[in-house]
Order: sequence, then C-alpha cells, then structure tokens
Amino acid sequence: AMKWIRSNAPRYGANGDFVVCSGESAGGHLASMLALTSHDKTLQPGFEEADTSVKGCVDLYGVHNFVDDQKHFERRDDGAFMRFIEEYVVRHKIGDGSGTHVF
Repeated sequence: AMKWIRSNAPRYGANGDFVVCSGESAGGHLASMLALTSHDKTLQPGFEEADTSVKGCVDLYGVHNFVDDQKHFERRDDGAFMRFIEEYVVRHKIGDGSGTHVF
C-alpha cells in the first residue's frame, strides 16, 4: 500500500514524501504496525527497496496488549477472542518466515 501511495500521491494533490497514518481500535493497531515495520524486507516481497516509512502515526486506542491482565476480554464475552488468539496465533507454526501466511 505504501508503494502505491507514494507513487500515486501527486495524482491526488498529495505529497508522497509526507505520509501520516492513523486509525482507531483495530485500525490503530494496523496503523502502528505500518509505522513500526517500515523497511522490514521480510514484509515487502517483490518490492524490498520501496520506502515504506511514514512521518507519523496517530493511534487512537489501538489494541496492542494481548496479555489482558485486566481481564477485559473475559468481561466482554465468552472469551472467544482469546481462544482465537491461542488457537490460531500462539499455537500456529508460521513456517520458515518466507512468503505470506494468511490464517
């Protein structure tokens, strides 16, 4: 997405060299991941040399702590979210780190 934004920004009257991302809740988490993983070549297969950095990130109450020591998820529902994380993320072997993995 960042490669496309930088390449196409002038068509929309934007400056492709000054990109700020933002999001709230899950979007805040994704915006933070974009900001924190810039130039990670393992996440840029096929365009490793593209500039994926952002000038800033506005994260509005993004979810970042999956430990949940305050038991928010237990109070909200039947624990479905934590069961999903445990079954599909914690116990899922992603592989050797190459390629894209969707689950």
